[in-house]
Amino acid sequence: MENATEYGTLAKEVAQHLGVNPNTLRRWSLELEKQHYLFERNAKGQRIYYERIFKRYPNVK
Repeated sequence: MENATEYGTLAKEVAQHLGVNPNTLRRWSLELEKQHYLFERNAKGQRIYYERIFKRYPNVK
């Protein structure tokens, strides 16, 4: 995730970095969205993850 801060990263790479299943990351993302966090999305509708969100929630696991 070396360019995550500048460019954003898709779920698969973020999940690998965190050591969780992509489905787990998806569930966490849905919970954040319920709390009104808005993820940027690409043209395919996929969430774009930035390192800053995980720095704000260091104990997400």
